[in-house]
Amino acid sequence: MSLEELSSALDSSFPGISEVLAADDFTSAFASFIRGYLDSTRDRYFSIPYEVPENVYKLEGESDRDACDRIVTGTLVSVGVPSAFGSTKDVDWHSNPTFNGYKEWTWQFSRHNDVKLLAHEYLLTGNHAYAEAAADLISTWIDTCPVPGPDVDGHDTDCWRTIECGIRMGANWPYIIYAFYREFSDDLIARIFLSMHQHGVRLMLNHTQGNWLLMEMNGLCYIAVICPFFKESGKWSSFALSSLEEEAGKQFYADGFQYELTTNYHDVAVNNYQRMLQLLKAFGRDLPGSLNSILLNATEANIKLMEPDGMLPDINDGNTFVVKELLEPKARLFTSPQMEWVLSGGKKGEIPYKSIAMPYSGFFAFRSGWGREDIYGLLDSAPFGRMHQHE
Repeated sequence: MSLEELSSALDSSFPGISEVLAADDFTSAFASFIRGYLDSTRDRYFSIPYEVPENVYKLEGESDRDACDRIVTGTLVSVGVPSAFGSTKDVDWHSNPTFNGYKEWTWQFSRHNDVKLLAHEYLLTGNHAYAEAAADLISTWIDTCPVPGPDVDGHDTDCWRTIECGIRMGANWPYIIYAFYREFSDDLIARIFLSMHQHGVRLMLNHTQGNWLLMEMNGLCYIAVICPFFKESGKWSSFALSSLEEEAGKQFYADGFQYELTTNYHDVAVNNYQRMLQLLKAFGRDLPGSLNSILLNATEANIKLMEPDGMLPDINDGNTFVVKELLEPKARLFTSPQMEWVLSGGKKGEIPYKSIAMPYSGFFAFRSGWGREDIYGLLDSAPFGRMHQHE
C-alpha cells in the first residue's frame, strides 16, 4: 500500500492539509493532523448512541468483557463459530473453520464486529490490552486483505464484498477509529485512512442493489462525512444521499413494509437510514427532508404488525423482536402519536388501530384489542418478496 496514493487523495484546500503535504515526514504529519481533527469532532461522533454490532460474534453466555478477554488471546468468533489463531497477530482473515465450508464465516469475519466490541469495552475500562489487540487485528487485516481492482464485482472476494465494505465503514470502523486514535501508531493511522479511501472508491464503483445498496451507501456516506479532507468526499456524499433517497421510494411499499417482506430485513433497511441520519445530524449536515415521511411510515409498519404482547411476528427470513426496542432509536429522529403510545407503555400518545390492512405488502392484522390476553391473527396474502422470502 502506497502512501503516495493517500497523499494524492487529500484535498489541499482543506485546513491543515497543505502543511501535511509539505512536511518532510508525511506519515507523522498526517497522523498528527488526524488526531487533531478527531479531537475536534469526537464529541459530535459520540453524540450518536452506541449500536451493538450485528451478527453472532460472541459465544453463548459470554458477557462483553468475557468476549474481549477471549479476543485478546487470539480466539475470535464469526456466525457463532470460534477459531483459535494463537494470537491477534496471527489471524488468518481468509480462513474458514466451519465443518462444511460455510462461506458466511469468512465474509462476516471481515465485518470487524469483534474489534468494535474491543473499542466499546476500552472506552469503559481503559484496558490497553484491548487497544493492542485492536491494532493487531486491523493491521493484519489491512496487510493481508488488499483492495481488489475496479473490475472485481461487489459480490466477489473473501474480505472486500461490498456489503462488508458498507458495514465496516457505516457501522464499525468509525467507532473503532474514534475509540483508539490516541492509541494507534502514526503508521497504522495512515494505513487506516488510506484503506478508508480505498473503501470509498470500491463502494462508488462496485455497489450493487437491494438491501446491500443501503449498507453500501450508508458506508460511503460515513466515509464522506468523517473524512471531508478527501478530494472525492463531496462527490461521494452527494451520490450516497441521492441513491438512498431514490432507494427509499423503491424499497418501501406505500403501507410502509420493505419489499423483501421480512421482519428482519425490514429493520436492516430502516437501520441503515437511521445510521445515516444520525451521522448527518451529529455533524451538522442538512437532513434529506424527503426521507422523513417514508421512514416514519416504515417505522410504523412494525406497529401495524405488532402482536398485543408487544412482539413482532417472524415473517419470511425474519425474527421476533420487541417493537418498543426497535422504535427507541428511531424516536430520536422522528415520532408519531402511535410511536409515543408504544414507547410509553400506553401512557401517552394515541392507541394504535385495532385491525388493519396493509394492502400493498399484502398483510392483514386482526386484533380484539391491545391487552396482553387479546386475540391476534395475521393473514399473509403477500407477493413473493425479494431475496429473503420463503416459498
